[in-house]
Amino acid sequence: METGKDSVVIGNIPIGTKIGDGSVIIGATDGNGNTIINTPMAVGRGAKAGKESIAIGAFAGAGIENTNEVQAISNQVKKLWFEKPYGIIFLGALASLLAWAILHYYGFA
Repeated sequence: METGKDSVVIGNIPIGTKIGDGSVIIGATDGNGNTIINTPMAVGRGAKAGKESIAIGAFAGAGIENTNEVQAISNQVKKLWFEKPYGIIFLGALASLLAWAILHYYGFA
């Protein structure tokens, strides 16, 4: 059997099989020809799995937080208008106006 760089082989694979770089090959794991995978694992280049998950393939992910989605949401929040200088000035002016209106209503201004 020839295996390439970062390749993974699990189970019984025919003799003489050539496996390329970054490949994941899963053959039969029992005597009846069945492939049984029941243990949490991450198999493949850059694969990540949570403690109760199985991820198979290059950069596969299972049972983990998707950090790309979290980062995208964080970037969207940063772009909100109230986080920009003009938004902060607007909110400050609005708060001052509201405070003045309340004080005026109660006769303090």
